[in-house]
Formats: sequence, structure tokens, C-alpha cells
Amino acid sequence: MTRNNGTYRAAAAQYKTEGTVGKIINGKAMTPMHVLDLNLNNYDKIANKAAKEDDAQIIIFPEFGLFGRSRLGSTPVGSRDLILPFAQSIPKVNTRILECYDEHVGDDGDITLNVVVRLARIASAYKIVVVANVAEVVRESFGVENDIVRIYNTEVAISEDGILLGKYYKMNPFFKKTFDKPPPSQRPVIFKTYFGVDFGMFVCKDIFHAEPQKQLLAAGIRHFPYSVAMPNNWLSRWIFKLWAAKNNAVLLVSNLGCGQSGIFGCSDKKPDFQFRVMTKDEEGNATGWCEPQTKWCELPFARDCACYTAEEGFVVATVTK
Repeated sequence: MTRNNGTYRAAAAQYKTEGTVGKIINGKAMTPMHVLDLNLNNYDKIANKAAKEDDAQIIIFPEFGLFGRSRLGSTPVGSRDLILPFAQSIPKVNTRILECYDEHVGDDGDITLNVVVRLARIASAYKIVVVANVAEVVRESFGVENDIVRIYNTEVAISEDGILLGKYYKMNPFFKKTFDKPPPSQRPVIFKTYFGVDFGMFVCKDIFHAEPQKQLLAAGIRHFPYSVAMPNNWLSRWIFKLWAAKNNAVLLVSNLGCGQSGIFGCSDKKPDFQFRVMTKDEEGNATGWCEPQTKWCELPFARDCACYTAEEGFVVATVTK
């Protein structure tokens, strides 16, 4: 595909988390590392398809997409004890992540992995900017009995070369007993891309609050990767559509589960977009890709956006800068 300097190609993943902590597979119970590994492998497949066959330059994954569900049915984001095994330390912005960590798979199948390293490998392998939602743990030591552990709902942006472009702690967490609010020193997060577009970062519930979006818009930012975990209903579609129209902005929405993902506000004209859904066999193994049967953009209220509903796949569109 010939690229136009006045546009870029963006993909927003529709993804339903796979794997459950405690589930027995091949005689062994899944650990949080196994759940992360499974979902990162699926992210890899989606990014590969979007970059290689649909020419996407940036891809967004949903809020909580990597975490899975616990054996008792409650999500890991429901408590600090459940989310902590999924939370890791993340390096500073502008770090070349691929040089920081290593992974290990033991003879017994135990896995030691680093989430941002795996995301950086995906970005580097397919030369695509990756935006994903993770959990970061920050430990402050004040003596053995006075350690402070903070857990942040964290959005990361990683360049096509595996460099951490941006890291944002969700300012308005929905699960307030699980995630800490960011420190007052956190400033609005903007990251620059190789294709000449500056993006602002906020996550899910942040869209209902003045900050950080107010400061980002005041800084002239009009393109936003948006990881979200909202129910699939007409209200969420209207929220995304109206927010983009009100702010003359582009909202690249990646929603969890069967919620509404899409690219909103991408053009004054009917956008050039495609839909891809991962097909699977009876055992859940990926077998290929197809076009979804239902496309919400065909409905009258959504004709100026690209969006769809499925369990796993993505929408990709050409976006005006």
C-alpha cells in the first residue's frame, strides 16, 4: 500500500481475554505468567496481521486485556492481592526495552516473562507502534515493616524499534481499592510517532473527567489511543462518537470482550476501513481470519466511524492527520 503523508493507518483491537488462573492444562494449573503468555501470544497474532497485511502503523489493545480471570470467577482487577502477580516494574520513558530483561521457561513449564519486553518484541518484529494496558507495581522501601507498594493501571506506548515512548498512570481508576491514583507530579502524557502524529494518553473512565483530556486538548492534541473496558451497548458507541465530534478529535477505541471497538472521527468523509475477525476451531486454536457479518458502521448513527463487535480481531482504518 502506498502511504499518504497526510494520513496514517491505525488498528484498534477487539479482544476477549483468554486463560484462567488455576485452570488445569496438560496436568498443570495455569499461573498468572501462563495467562499473560497466552494473551501476549494472541496480541502477537493480531499485530502481525494488522501490520503485515493491512499496513497498520499503530495498534491499540484494550484495558485489562492481558489479565484474565481468577479460578473463582472474579477478575484480577477486583483486588490488590489478585492483580499483584500480574503487575511488574516498567522502565523509564525513552528506554530501549529490548535491552532490559530476559525470559525463562523451565523444564517444568514455569514461565518467567516481562510484559513490556514481549510488547516491545511485537512492536519491533512488525514495525508497528503498540499501545497496551498493563499493571505496574512500584515499591518504596522505608525499612522492612514500612514498605509501600503502589499498583497503577498503566498505559504504555512502544515504538516500532522497541523504545518506550510513553507511560501513563490512569488518573481516574474505576477499581479504586485495587489501583492507586497517580502521584500529583504526573503530567499529561504525549508521545510522538515516526509517522509524524502526536498522541495523548488517557484510559477508559478518564473520558468522563476533565483531566487529563482538558490539558491534552489545550496542548493541541487531536489523536488519542483509547484502551477501554465498557459494556457493548448503544451508549458506549454514542459516547465515543460524540466525544470525537465535540473535540474535533480522533479516538482509536480498543474495547475488552465483546464491547464496542472502533475508530471514531477519522474523516469528514466515509472512512477507508476494514474489519478482521480471528477464526478458531472447536478447541479454540486460531485458524485464520474473516470479515465479520455485523458492521455497526452500516447503521445510520454510526456511518461516519469504523466500529464493530466481535470477540477477537481488529478494525483498521486510514486516518487523516
